[in-house]
Amino acid sequence: MEDSKHTIQMPRVKLGSHGLEVSRLGFGCAGLSGYYNDPLSHEAGCSVIKEAFRNGITFFDTSDLYGENHDNEILLSKALKELPRAKVQLATKFGIMSLEGGKHAVKGTPEYVRQACEASLKRLGTDYIDLYYQHRVDPTVPIEDTMGELKKLVDEGKIKYIGLSEASVDTMRRAHMVHPITAIQVEYSLWTRDIEEDIIPLCRELGIGIVAYSPLGRGFFGGKAVVEALPDNTSLAKVYQRESREEQTTIYDRLANLAAKKSCTPPQLALAWLLHQEDNIVPIPVTTKVKNLHNNLGALSLKLTEEDLKEISEAVPIDEVAATVRSIRDVPPAHYSLKLTSFSIFLDADIGNYTSRVFEAGGYKWKLCVHPNGNEKMNVDRHISLYLVIADTETLPPGWEVNVNFKLFVFDQIRDKYLAVQDAEGVIRRFHRMKTEWGFDQFLSVDTFNDASNGYLVDDCCVFGAEVFVIKHMGKGEYASMVKDPANNIYTWRIEKFSATDQVDIRSDEFVVGGSKWKLRIYPNGDSSVDGKWLSFYLLLAGRKTLPFDRKIFAECKLRVRDEVYGNHSEKEVSCWFCASSYSWGFLQFMALSDLNDASKGFVVNDVLTVEAQITQPDLVNGVILFQANSATAVHKGFDLVFTVHLSPIAAQPCLLVEVPASCRRRLILVRFSAGMCLPGGLYNIQVSRLGLGCAGLSGYYNDPLSHEAGCSVIREAFRNGVTFFDTSDIYGENHDNEILLSKALKELPRAKVQLATKFGIMSLEGGKHAHRVDATVPIEDTMGELKKLVDEGKIKYIGLSEASADTMRRAHIVHPISAVQVEYSLWTRDIEEDIIPICRFADT
Repeated sequence: MEDSKHTIQMPRVKLGSHGLEVSRLGFGCAGLSGYYNDPLSHEAGCSVIKEAFRNGITFFDTSDLYGENHDNEILLSKALKELPRAKVQLATKFGIMSLEGGKHAVKGTPEYVRQACEASLKRLGTDYIDLYYQHRVDPTVPIEDTMGELKKLVDEGKIKYIGLSEASVDTMRRAHMVHPITAIQVEYSLWTRDIEEDIIPLCRELGIGIVAYSPLGRGFFGGKAVVEALPDNTSLAKVYQRESREEQTTIYDRLANLAAKKSCTPPQLALAWLLHQEDNIVPIPVTTKVKNLHNNLGALSLKLTEEDLKEISEAVPIDEVAATVRSIRDVPPAHYSLKLTSFSIFLDADIGNYTSRVFEAGGYKWKLCVHPNGNEKMNVDRHISLYLVIADTETLPPGWEVNVNFKLFVFDQIRDKYLAVQDAEGVIRRFHRMKTEWGFDQFLSVDTFNDASNGYLVDDCCVFGAEVFVIKHMGKGEYASMVKDPANNIYTWRIEKFSATDQVDIRSDEFVVGGSKWKLRIYPNGDSSVDGKWLSFYLLLAGRKTLPFDRKIFAECKLRVRDEVYGNHSEKEVSCWFCASSYSWGFLQFMALSDLNDASKGFVVNDVLTVEAQITQPDLVNGVILFQANSATAVHKGFDLVFTVHLSPIAAQPCLLVEVPASCRRRLILVRFSAGMCLPGGLYNIQVSRLGLGCAGLSGYYNDPLSHEAGCSVIREAFRNGVTFFDTSDIYGENHDNEILLSKALKELPRAKVQLATKFGIMSLEGGKHAHRVDATVPIEDTMGELKKLVDEGKIKYIGLSEASADTMRRAHIVHPISAVQVEYSLWTRDIEEDIIPICRFADT
């Protein structure tokens, strides 16, 4: 099949769901500048790129990291001058900086994003970048901040589409809410298949394309010669260890035998397997030779059946590849050892697995889980499976994520040594809500384990162990404080030599109230526009960089400047929500400097200014509704936009939270509402009465139907008493009678003041049967797409769902905002409190 270089028609595919069309096979340019081997000259590198283009490849991938002094982008720019730019899809990346000594640093600040983009545009000699990835996510910068700057670059036309590389599921979701993500670049091949568990399902859900780097298993499937002839300077040398060479040869031979049956080469079969996984997966193999380029292109003409794909997958068992490293050492595991006596009982008994007691490492709690007969769920046979499990996750904050490098052990009791098994190249495993367990399906074969000469099982006793190294902590900062809460939640800060302060602003030490860390911030001569006239005073949420993106902390605070002579303190109250992106609240004009510096008023005594903060964090979970207000009518300086009316009997302290986009951050203002007010629904400005009327019963849905005259009378009476929100459905009443009845009532009411809700989706069938609400045979995205068209046409104003799952709601909300979900909820039925209410709170529905 290597001779097919002029007979292959290059297919085109949509990468993601946002309009980017690329060649079915891409080209990774990193190798041309020596990222994996010795670099090519620019002339030779351009020749390879032009040959790829002549054969239909239009999608070229680079990065500002590849090559010395960004050489790869410069090389690609030279090739672009000889190609039609409009027909090329150019992808580059930012976010990893080269430092001295061969070290690297990750950076994702908005300023750096723009600086890196401008530099890449200049080096590439182009006006725009088709796909711009964040190469690695900067854990010190909220992804929302990075995405905000990327969104600006899209609006400016400097980049067309946004991508991420090696990002977590949580990060992808958060980024996607700021601006649609077109593609995620990840390692994916027969060699590395971790993304099948979480990344691929999320990409299906959100319509994100997948760009697969190292699709030939970091060169492993390129052939035996590739592995055996690796230069010393390549980053792949660590992967292909001599200790694993025999296993690697066996795996390669299996694939080579299957390739021979298909009359193709092993690289072609490995690429074809990947191309058959998903339509929106685009591999970007790296090569420096035209011969290998044509060989890769041959994979496009291979047709594989489901049986073929299964046979190929089984020929390369994921736990047999060299992605795991096995080593022998004398030192015992640093964090935990698990001794099992009478091990034969575990083998003979049908117990499935044994889970150890909890142990601590890196500030988290863990367990070891042993499957003596192999993990049945993973179809493991004749092997011991061993896993590390994160424990007590209910105590972790929302959106938690723990990144870990770990080793698992078994003790050789004869030689007093430990066999350590770990992921190759120090791979970091990401624990999160959907993935709480990592380890090795085929940790050790049963035959090897039972062989007495190996020393793993002696006198029916064995010992397993673990070392766990947490790479970074996310969302834990505020829980680790050793500072005691101040008495009565009042923090007092004495600022000595106040008149001598020459700083623009000064900050207090950190203090803790209600489990959260805080600081006070004073501008002695005023902040910005009030410079020289007022004292500015703010409360800051400390440790915001470790706060999960979806965590918001509500606090009511009294900020106070003490009058130490007469007790006439200057005091103002603030009630607001704090989060990672909105962490500072207070008063630009707290008090006039003329009053502060007036010696007769006692605020500054012996050149000491004393200020206080009294903080309370009430529980305001019940009755919280979110909507978005127009900034022109709702934003005021300070916190004067506070309404204090009451609602009963729904909750003791119900509130309406108004979320307002301000110039640089989101300002949250607390509003309490009365029963007679119109309430905005969701973020999308549908105003309804606090109580609605379900019209189903008027047509006998639950009882005998009323006459149209009697039904209309009930509706009119409801309207006279302030009810303006009426609910019906095309299923209520015989021959849609309920909608007809409601139409008669509407003729007697001012239509503009009525909010009319109806539903579709349940069809009446013969025998009194029905078709169900959310059609499981139709992707919700398709249904929502048509509803969105109806909104655009003005036939409906807002979209809702009824009795939908949390997952369906998320998917639907991405296509078009959901204003409301209709569910059963009462003292009798409270299931929605577990998942539906939290997601409505999060999505502002």
